[in-house]
Formats: sequence, structure tokens, C-alpha cells
Amino acid sequence: MTYFTLRARYLEIVKRLHSLVHFKSLSKAPEFSSHALRAGINLASLESSATTDLLIAKGYFTKEEWLKKVVAYAEREADNYETPMTLQ
Repeated sequence: MTYFTLRARYLEIVKRLHSLVHFKSLSKAPEFSSHALRAGINLASLESSATTDLLIAKGYFTKEEWLKKVVAYAEREADNYETPMTLQ
């Protein structure tokens, strides 16, 4: 498949996912609680996972190195939330 064919397929799948989430949200299915609807489909997470898997498979870094960095970033993010906001 060419890049453009793959890109078109990806966009079709994204539209499909959004439509499915919307359709299921209209039903009263228990798996679509208000939290699930707020979370939605995190395409950035999906793309990040695919990129990470590819880089690990190509040997650019190990899963352990990747997880160390993820933990460090998560800790930094949590620290930022704990830091009190100051009025300017």
C-alpha cells in the first residue's frame, strides 16, 4: 500500500470510530458511562503506541528505556498538577 492509500484508510477508520462512539452513546449501553464519553477516542495515544512499537521493533530503544521515560513524564505531569497556581 502506498502512503496515500494508508492515510485514506486511516481517516476512514477514524470516521468509523467516531460514528460508532456516537451511535453507542445514543444507546444506554452501560459501557458508555459519562466517563467513557468524556474520554472518547484518544487517537494521539493510538498513534503514539504505534510509533513506540515501531521504534522498539527497530531497536532504537528498549521497552524498559521507554517505560522509564513514560514514568518520568507522568511524574512531572502529576507534579505540575500539585503545584499551586499563582495569580499573576
